[in-house]
Amino acid sequence: MKHAGFYALLVLAAACASTRADIFYAGTQLGAHVAKISSAGSVSTFANLPAGAVYSSGVAFDASGNLFVSDPNKNTISKITPGGSATVFKTGLAFPTSIAFDSSGYLYVGKAGAHEVDRISPSGTLTPFATVPASAFLEGLAFDSGGNLYVADSNADQIDKITPAGAVSLFASLPTGSGPQGLAFDRAGMLYVADFLTDKISRVSPSGMVSVFATLPNAEQPIGLAFDTSGNLYEGGILGNIQKIASAGVVSPFVSNSTEGFLYLAVTDDAGLPLAVPRSTALGDYNLNGTVDAADYVIWRHGLGTVYSAGDYDIWRSHVGSTAAASGAGVATAPVPEPVGLALLLTASLSVLCGCRCRKPRMICYATGAAKRNRNSLIAA
Repeated sequence: MKHAGFYALLVLAAACASTRADIFYAGTQLGAHVAKISSAGSVSTFANLPAGAVYSSGVAFDASGNLFVSDPNKNTISKITPGGSATVFKTGLAFPTSIAFDSSGYLYVGKAGAHEVDRISPSGTLTPFATVPASAFLEGLAFDSGGNLYVADSNADQIDKITPAGAVSLFASLPTGSGPQGLAFDRAGMLYVADFLTDKISRVSPSGMVSVFATLPNAEQPIGLAFDTSGNLYEGGILGNIQKIASAGVVSPFVSNSTEGFLYLAVTDDAGLPLAVPRSTALGDYNLNGTVDAADYVIWRHGLGTVYSAGDYDIWRSHVGSTAAASGAGVATAPVPEPVGLALLLTASLSVLCGCRCRKPRMICYATGAAKRNRNSLIAA
């Protein structure tokens, strides 16, 4: 027990050594389904959307790994379980283009048809959160680590900031004709913007300074953005391509000319756990979901045996998970998935000392296929 800190290092090393291949998922307008894309690029159907669905737009995971998907044409949000079962979660929304979860589990919806952002509780209760100008057309949503919500206004070529109290202000102005869509924060607090009309990815500093981060292939028409845990940015475009963008802005193709039209993206790690935004930097948040809890303890305990106890949990909590809840019901003896041997632990420890990054993510990409240039006409229809 007194060597718990050393054990923690070994467990993190084991997580790095036992990683699996990336798996990608994408929403599509073709058949109203969610596609699954292997690391080799093969495409299969992961889940069919509820009957009557037209296409998906915004996508976001809750803390339990359920995927929520907005359908602007049907004015609905659907919920897809980790097993691929889809049901309608909320109806009667006014052209919901984009969605995002806060760290408390509330779902925020950008309603382009009503020029407002609404908040939906885990039980489904909807309340107005913030109103934007009538000329605005809401696209991507993203939270920073302070709980502020950022919204892309594609009509005004700007990014607005909404405080937790619902106060709206201008955060950054983009070049005229940018048509901003998807948003994503990196761990340093820099905001990345998919500029649909210019085929560029902009980067915005915490003070609102705008610069070009990457230039995409011609006519890419980027929509969705998402980071993996290695710091690589992925961009999905409506022409069926997904680009991988390294930290230096170097662009390389990941999926090329798929029959799908990619829009907003979402990410899970190799265990199927969502990488929530805002991401936590707290010591002990090993799955990077913004919360230090028993799920992180399981990762820490991984490899030390096939069961753990409440006493072991308290040891972990005192060393690296001090913000987690105290042990109690539900933390008693339980199995640990995928136990690994001592040889693997020792080998993996050397990898950590050499700078290995732990827990290789898998990118989950969800999208839609309607051309965003015509969204105003879709509302009118």
